[in-house]
Amino acid sequence: MRLIALMAAGLAICVIPAPAATHTQMFECPAGSSLWFRLRGGDVRVTRGTDPEHIVLRYTPDPKKPEEENKVQVRSDVHGSQVRLEIKAPASLSVDAEVEVPSPISLEVHMTGGDLAVEGVDGDKKLQLFAGDLKVDVGTLEKVRSAEVSVRVGDVDVPPIGEVHGWLGHTWRYQGSGQYRLYAHTTFGDAKLFTK
Repeated sequence: MRLIALMAAGLAICVIPAPAATHTQMFECPAGSSLWFRLRGGDVRVTRGTDPEHIVLRYTPDPKKPEEENKVQVRSDVHGSQVRLEIKAPASLSVDAEVEVPSPISLEVHMTGGDLAVEGVDGDKKLQLFAGDLKVDVGTLEKVRSAEVSVRVGDVDVPPIGEVHGWLGHTWRYQGSGQYRLYAHTTFGDAKLFTK
C-alpha cells in the first residue's frame, strides 16, 4: 500500500508544470514615437516604464505546453514614427505579456482573447479586444479631451460623468478639455475606467 502511495505521489509531481519561462526583449522608441501592439490570445499589462527611449516586452507562454514555446515569435518593425510589435503564437497557445513603455506615448492595442490592463501611461489610446476584460487607468479626467468606452455584451464601470447608453451593450462617452483621446472597446467582456 505504501508503494502505491509513493507511486501516486510521484505521478502527481510529474504532472505539475515547470515554472513558465519569461522572455525579455527591448526595442528602441525615440521621443514622439507611438506603439502598435497585437496579441492573439493571453493577458496583457501595459505600464509606464523608467526608460524614456525603449519599450521593454516580457512575455510568458503557457507553461502547460512547453513543446510549443519555441513556436512563439515576436515581430517588430517601424513605420515612420510608429513602433509595431506583434506576438505570434499557435492558436492553441496562450501567451501573457507585460509591456513597459515611455510616457507619454500614443498606444494602439489589438487582442483577440484575454484581459488587458493599461496603467499610468499618458497619451492617446486605442484599445480593441474581442473577448476579455479591459481596465484602463487614465489618471485624471483633466487630461482627457474625448473618450469612448464600449462593450457589446458586458458592463462598463466608469466615472459618474459623461453619458452611458445601451442595454445589453453599453457605451460611455465623455468630452473634456484635456489633450488625450481614448477609445476602448471589448466585444465580449467588461470595461472599467480608473480615474483619480
